[in-house]
Amino acid sequence: MADGPSGIGEFVVDALLGEGGMGKVYRARQVALDRWVALKVLAPAKDKKEFVERFYREARSAAALVHPSIVQIYTVGEHDGIPFFAMEYVDGLDLEKLFRKDPRPLSLEETIEIVRNVAKALGAGMEHNIVHRDIKPGNIMLTKSGLVKVMDFGLAKSIASVSGSNTNPGLIVGTPAYMSPEQGAAKSVDIRSDIYSLGCVMYRCLCDCQPFQADSLAALIYKHTYEEPVPPRSLCPGLSPEVEKLCLRMMAKKPEDRFQDPKALLEALAQTPANPAVGEVLLAKRVSTLLGAEKEHTAKAGAAVPGPAAGAVLPTLVSEPAAPPGATGARVSAPRAPAAPEALKLVPAPPPQEAPKAAPVQVVATTVFRRSFQKLPDGRWSYKSELVECGLAEGLAAAIKPPRGQAPWGLGDCLLCTNWNKYHGCAVAYTYELEARNHCAGLKLLVEQAAAWTGTGNFEKAILILDNYVKENPEDPEGYRELARLYDRPDYKGRDKRRAIVLYQRFVELARAAGGFTPFEISRAVERANALMALLPEKGPSLAPGSGVAFQCFYHGAEGCFGCGVLTAAQFVMARAGNIDPESGLTAAATGPAMLRAGTTILRYFKSGKANKEERARVREELARLSTLAPEELAKDPACVVAAAYDELEECSINVDEAVGIVSITVKGRQTHLLAFTTAGAFKADQCYELLRRKLAKPQPACRS
Repeated sequence: MADGPSGIGEFVVDALLGEGGMGKVYRARQVALDRWVALKVLAPAKDKKEFVERFYREARSAAALVHPSIVQIYTVGEHDGIPFFAMEYVDGLDLEKLFRKDPRPLSLEETIEIVRNVAKALGAGMEHNIVHRDIKPGNIMLTKSGLVKVMDFGLAKSIASVSGSNTNPGLIVGTPAYMSPEQGAAKSVDIRSDIYSLGCVMYRCLCDCQPFQADSLAALIYKHTYEEPVPPRSLCPGLSPEVEKLCLRMMAKKPEDRFQDPKALLEALAQTPANPAVGEVLLAKRVSTLLGAEKEHTAKAGAAVPGPAAGAVLPTLVSEPAAPPGATGARVSAPRAPAAPEALKLVPAPPPQEAPKAAPVQVVATTVFRRSFQKLPDGRWSYKSELVECGLAEGLAAAIKPPRGQAPWGLGDCLLCTNWNKYHGCAVAYTYELEARNHCAGLKLLVEQAAAWTGTGNFEKAILILDNYVKENPEDPEGYRELARLYDRPDYKGRDKRRAIVLYQRFVELARAAGGFTPFEISRAVERANALMALLPEKGPSLAPGSGVAFQCFYHGAEGCFGCGVLTAAQFVMARAGNIDPESGLTAAATGPAMLRAGTTILRYFKSGKANKEERARVREELARLSTLAPEELAKDPACVVAAAYDELEECSINVDEAVGIVSITVKGRQTHLLAFTTAGAFKADQCYELLRRKLAKPQPACRS
């Protein structure tokens, strides 16, 4: 095909995309196949023999790798003696550009999805004995559909030739901020060097900063070689120890201490709690939003760049000035701009019409927060241990005060408070933390706050948070979907559960009109709405939040059984469900007082696996039935084995036997009641004991002044 004045061979050049280490990349149209491609052209300054060879080596290396997570090479050629090659055009942006444009930190799901796909790409390269040698955010592309692709094999080398004549001895190649120690020392490298670089990328995704920073290249290489990075959990407190350990292992100084190949890394990533499907959807949403905002800004500024007109001339095709630091492929890393801090709040409220003249709310809220809460060693929030009681306690913790003069048991008020979340601790403190550290903003912040309240079982507060957002942003489809997901949760038993149908339908309507959502997201919402239409109404909760403690355990009194119990402010009720714990297989006989005193053979019941499956299924059904009964109904049910008022009880004690994995509570009164909890129910045991000891505490005489 004859060369046009604005083309290279069969490719019609449209616009400059960016500049990399080997040349410039243009967006072009391949006329023969009617598709967009990315056209990489060797810069004139790189026309020496070694650069031309390396340029073609990049094309050959990438062309040998056919994988969904690798940018595909289409063809190679020359134009007026200048080499070029055409590759897959990715409609998206690279990770480095995302860092600069979006101040919001990446979620764990997004981070794991990025690392997982890059690891797959490295695995494909390893099958062809190819090492990338320049894994960094600028070489990781993210598409509008949430796909992750590795590009720029300009430094890729065959493992067999890493020490060969293609590399000058002592030549350091790569990007220093993500370079492995052996690469910084100009030693031979293998796939483990790429795993180190990927670990640095993961660190930046999790912590919002590079693992090492220095003023000079030598200082940066020294830090990569000899210094340890700041532990990720110090910068991101909510990160799990397992994810931190995985990231640091990828960044081990010695190659033999890292994952030895991408397969081992992928197996470790599979053990993390992140959901790959969620990560892909979140990435698609983030990239689509950024590209849409960029396009809208360009249109408003009147800076849209049209394609080349017919007859236009491109005299500077390979000699244009370097792309600015913000261009795709630039090696200059700009720090992500922090988001503007917002005022602390527990639930969203509309902004005031006028500026308040009183003392700043944020200062007061922050002072109360610091004086009231502390972070436990396990990362959860609680009120400070030196405080006798929590001033923000709700539910039974507020209604039944602890006995005077006695030290609190365990977590004290937190055990009986409706604000307690087993993952984050106090939901009130956690919502303060979310805003104070500016980890996220907008709807994402509200979703995190709502999740904290759903973890406590207080769906009313969670619904209020998102409901206010929907009222203030009636045209935002994302708000409707998040609120629908809240109503759609299996643990939500409210009477208005079917409201999710209307919310899903509204999301679908707005999403189709606004665009920016994948077909998978829309079809998933339609499927959930249809599924909810087919569901029968479910019975509401048997125990209102804050009115009592519901639990399942072994009971020994007039008889021994496994049952469903409730402790309210007025009485203690226990109903029989069967003779076996449906989860552990432990029988009631194995938790009797005699067996607890012996404490030698209980563990074998956990390991036996010979418990009757039919009996387990029957106990599960009975527990499900009993759990729907209100305490008054449970006390009158034929399965009830004890319904005692607190004036019939005298004292209680708790015993923890770690050797056999049993926590037992003994309650003495007209008869002795023994409640035996397995290790999985230890928190429920603490709750029950805290309520019992408060109710059975003897009144203390008032102190004389």
